[in-house]
Amino acid sequence: MKSTAEHLGISLPGLYHYVKGRDELLRMAAEFRLASEQLPTFTGQDWRAWLTEWGQYTRQSMSTHPELMQHFLTGGIDSARYVEAVDSLLRVLIHQGFAPLDAFHAWECISAIAVGTAASDIREQAAQNAGQPWMARVRNELADHDDEELPAIRRLIADGLVLDPDADFARRLDVALSGIAAVRSTTTEH
Repeated sequence: MKSTAEHLGISLPGLYHYVKGRDELLRMAAEFRLASEQLPTFTGQDWRAWLTEWGQYTRQSMSTHPELMQHFLTGGIDSARYVEAVDSLLRVLIHQGFAPLDAFHAWECISAIAVGTAASDIREQAAQNAGQPWMARVRNELADHDDEELPAIRRLIADGLVLDPDADFARRLDVALSGIAAVRSTTTEH
């Protein structure tokens, strides 16, 4: 708080006049950063492309600004902006033939994948910074176990597992979008 007050050129008591404490200051900074992010724009793309853009936007926003993730998880993101963004996404899906509840579930599915991937991105970055990336930890664990233990992990490694966060995220989105398309085709047939 002291360094923030100095940076702003005000006294510490003056800063406390505007914010209650560190948590509120961090929340305000996260909201400012989120407000400066450009939301995806609908330009006529189909629902798959639209949901993909939202997934990429969500992952990117959370991954590159871990403080946003923390505020998102604790409900510290501005509700008005959040609800408006979700409404704009849902309107496009509804316009493209989704029932409102199906649009909501599709958005939730893609958002869960994006937020989960962002959490993995943040965790892996911290592990790399500490000199212990995931694959190094896996190899250490395999070395500490008998050859017949952890067979699924050993099979992944033997099959040439290569972690590519962007390609892995794209694959997760593709699987989810295929599932959404399959559900849509069965619900529109009835």
